[in-house]
Amino acid sequence: MNDGTQALAASTLVRGTWYRKGQNEGEKMAMKFMICVNKEGFGDLSGEDVTIGHVYEAIGDIDQHGMVRIIDQSGEDYLYPASGFEVVTLSDSAEHRLHDALARISA
Repeated sequence: MNDGTQALAASTLVRGTWYRKGQNEGEKMAMKFMICVNKEGFGDLSGEDVTIGHVYEAIGDIDQHGMVRIIDQSGEDYLYPASGFEVVTLSDSAEHRLHDALARISA
């Protein structure tokens, strides 16, 4: 079974902090939060690191494979199927407070 899905599945297990590095001092990073609404289709992904109903910070946009990079409960960022999440719209103040709170929890 090497039809490209195997490579995609392997890439979902890759985690990193690449998004945190390279941010210029003072550069405003757009924050996006998503709520987990469905874990079906996650397969062998870190299903224990996301919980339905919990809000997570997303990094970047949904890619061409339908995956989105989420900072999960482990404090690391992983690719998850975007179909399991919905975008949550917050005020700027709430976005910053939630971002700071999540950063403290995962530190």
